[in-house]
Amino acid sequence: MDPVERIKSRLEGFDWTQGVDAFDEVTHSIHKYPAKLIPQIPALFIREFCEEGSCVLDPYCGSGTTLLEAKRHGIDSIGFDLNPLAIMISKMKTTTIKIRITRKEVEDFKKSDFDNWQDERYQLDLPLDEALKYFPKKTICQINHFKNMIDDAKISEHTRSILILALSDILRKVSFTRMGDFKIYMIPKEERASFYVPPKEEFLNKIDDILRMLDELRKEMKLKKLNPTTEVLKFDSSSKKPIPAEIHGHDQITLVVTSPPYGDSRTTVAYGEFSWFSNRILGLYPQVKQGTVDKLLMGGRRIWSRIKPLGDLHKVLGKINSTRRKEVRNFFYEYQRSMEKVAKVLQPGGICCYVVANRNVDGQTIPMDEFTQLYFEHCGLLHVETYTRDIHNKTLARKNNKTSLMNKEIIVVMYKPQE
Repeated sequence: MDPVERIKSRLEGFDWTQGVDAFDEVTHSIHKYPAKLIPQIPALFIREFCEEGSCVLDPYCGSGTTLLEAKRHGIDSIGFDLNPLAIMISKMKTTTIKIRITRKEVEDFKKSDFDNWQDERYQLDLPLDEALKYFPKKTICQINHFKNMIDDAKISEHTRSILILALSDILRKVSFTRMGDFKIYMIPKEERASFYVPPKEEFLNKIDDILRMLDELRKEMKLKKLNPTTEVLKFDSSSKKPIPAEIHGHDQITLVVTSPPYGDSRTTVAYGEFSWFSNRILGLYPQVKQGTVDKLLMGGRRIWSRIKPLGDLHKVLGKINSTRRKEVRNFFYEYQRSMEKVAKVLQPGGICCYVVANRNVDGQTIPMDEFTQLYFEHCGLLHVETYTRDIHNKTLARKNNKTSLMNKEIIVVMYKPQE
């Protein structure tokens, strides 16, 4: 059977919409993160197309859904991202802990004095006067105390990471931020004087949740007798730099499963702004300004750009106002550089699955699915099929006056022919 037809036959009948919530399994919900890829899609491709010795790549790994599914199937994986919070979540999500040591250290930590936070030295990376714009003063003092407790604790780095992750996950909930948005939109001023969510209770509950999830993953890996490697690296796949040759498994990548950004982060899903409290307050990215990470992500830089004239994209760009046209063009310029890198590192016979969406800009639908297919074909890959799924329970931006996201995801499947 022709390889493309063989791949199509193995995907036939799959329910792409997937009404079942698989984020409840093991560590998938270890930390909140925007616009997560549903686990069933990478699980399908890993199960159907990976063999022992294979390696899966996610060049925009976010919170690590593909990496975790690779781990659960005993397959090595590599993930890239530029957001320090995303890298931390992905690393923790795929960590196999030593449960006895970790549990004892956590229980000892929970016996500490959480209430002695008055008049303590202030050491958070965000200056107090600025922090007070986003949190009640009592809350800031308590967060500062918890962070000092973590820094001073005599614990392993795995346990320290669990505690930092737990503290990170509660920051938005105990702040003045409206929880339905990715960006830092505040609740009305008149509501802030009486606003207070006890951080201690939230922090301790989240520690317990993370420990439970990590233990579930540990038990699953032990039962299946699996011990694959997972590499999570700070790397810009859209840069001019090649994928580092020293990465374990870089020459064995037979599958790419990813959900790239739908556009520049500032005007679509603001990953950097969503992560800013954690990156700044907890020192994951010291002294970072609020919009910096979104500017560093794909399409956020102001560069001279030229994109391949493929499909309808250029015609659509001509109907958009000049400012937005430059932003969209910059995004696709970096997107095509990233795809070139992915196509090059994918081994002959390998499969590529990109979960994308066609957003609206200035009243025009941006054909990201078409461009993804056509540019990969330009790089020598063959189109297998394009599938569509309805988005259920996926957190997307509530409202943006410049960009609205479609309620569909589009799965573009490509194949790299044997040489």
